[in-house]
Amino acid sequence: MRTVYTRVNPSQQGCREFRGCLAPLSPLTPGGDDEEEDGPYDDEPERPPLLAEKLRLLFDARFPDVADVETQAVWAAGELLAFGGKFNNFVKARDLTKQEGIIFRHLLRLILLCEEFAAVTPPEVSPDEWQAELRDLSERLTESCREVDPTSTEELIEQAHAADVVEGESHAAAVAS
Repeated sequence: MRTVYTRVNPSQQGCREFRGCLAPLSPLTPGGDDEEEDGPYDDEPERPPLLAEKLRLLFDARFPDVADVETQAVWAAGELLAFGGKFNNFVKARDLTKQEGIIFRHLLRLILLCEEFAAVTPPEVSPDEWQAELRDLSERLTESCREVDPTSTEELIEQAHAADVVEGESHAAAVAS
C-alpha cells in the first residue's frame, strides 16, 4: 500500500502571524491524489511553523516511539496582557487552570529574559527605546505575577539578580539560602 500526501491549507490549522522564522514547506497529511497539487493561485500563503510546532517536531524526531503525548500551543504572555494583566481572568477564560503553575513560571522566565535582552539592542531601534519597551513589558508581567504569588515572584527576581554568570544559578541559590 502506498501513502499519498496532500498539502494542508494553513487556514485550517488556526494560523497566526509569524515573524522572523524560516518558511519551510507547508505540512503534509495522508490522503488525496498524487495528481492534485497546489496551484499557483492558492488563496492562502504558506506559513512558517510556530515555535511550539518546531518543538513538537524536534520532540517527535528525538522520541519517535512516544505517540500518546498531546501538545497545544498557547500564546500566554501576549494574551495575558490583552486581558489587562489579570492572570486569573486569563487562566479562567482560556480554560488553563490545570496549567496555571506552568504559565506562572513561564511568565517569570520571560521577565528575566526581558532583562537579558535589554543589553542587546536591535539595529533598527534606539537603545533607550528598546530598553524602555522591555522595562515596560517586564514591569507589567511582574505586576501580574505579584497578584498571583508575590513571595515567589520576589524570590525569583532576587535570585536572578544575585546569580553570577560564571558561577551559575545553583551558586546564587546557595548564597540566597
